[in-house]
Formats: sequence, C-alpha cells, structure tokens
Amino acid sequence: MEIISYPSKERVKEGFRIDEPMLAVISFDGKKAIVAQVEDSFEHHILLKQAGYSELDIDKFFRIRFDKSGAVCSCQYSEKSIIQEFLQLLGYFVQVN
Repeated sequence: MEIISYPSKERVKEGFRIDEPMLAVISFDGKKAIVAQVEDSFEHHILLKQAGYSELDIDKFFRIRFDKSGAVCSCQYSEKSIIQEFLQLLGYFVQVN
C-alpha cells in the first residue's frame, strides 16, 4: 500500500507522536492511502483535493478518523481488513468501529 502524507511526512509523524486526531482516505482496492492531521484537512473530500484528486472521487475511498484510542471508518465489517492493514502499517493496533 502506498501511503501519501499530507502536507508532509514530518507533519504526519508529528501527529502520530503527539496523538493528534488523524484523517485518512484509503482506496477500495487497498493500493493507496492519504493521511493527514485532522486540523490540516478537516474533511475527507478536502484531503483528496489537497493530494491532487478530485473531491468527487470520495466514493472510491474508505474514510477513516483515528488516534491511539481507536478508529472510526465508513466501511462494512467485511472490509475492515484493509483498514486494519493500513493502521498496522502506521503502527496503530486499535479497534475499528
């Protein structure tokens, strides 16, 4: 899975370090994800646009908010494996709701 950090890897890593609320979109095929601190993007469609995608592509991505206490996503139970894989790649071993 290719993970794009917005606006930079350093900014996203800092968010992880201080446990800021994070926002991500993950393509349905699990090949690409975009992640940012919530305060840098505010909404999933804005994050897509900031990463160079059309905000109309939101229907091609899972939407997730997460921190060290857990994650909330727009996926069905059967699709949570993609979300879990993404979170584990980032070092988050949390419950997905």
